[in-house]
Amino acid sequence: MPDNENKYRYMRAAGHITQFGLDMVTPVLLCTIIAVWLKNKLSLGSWVVIVAIIAGVAVSALNMFKFIKTVEKEMGGRKHDEKRED
Repeated sequence: MPDNENKYRYMRAAGHITQFGLDMVTPVLLCTIIAVWLKNKLSLGSWVVIVAIIAGVAVSALNMFKFIKTVEKEMGGRKHDEKRED
C-alpha cells in the first residue's frame, strides 16, 4: 500500500510541476504571437510586442499566484486530515 501512495504522490507532483510550467510560458507566448501578428497586419510599431510581453508576464504571475494558493489549500487539507488520524 505505501508504494501505491508514493506513486500517486510522485505522479501528482509531476502534474503540478507541468501545470506550473505551462502556466508560466503559455500567456507570454500567446501574447507575443498575437502582438507580432497585429504588428505585421496593422503596421504597428515594436511597442506593441513590448506591451504584450509585459501583459503576458503579468498574467503568468497571476496564474502562478492562483496555482500556489490552490496547492497550499490542497496540501493544508491533507496535513489536517493526517493529523486527525493520529
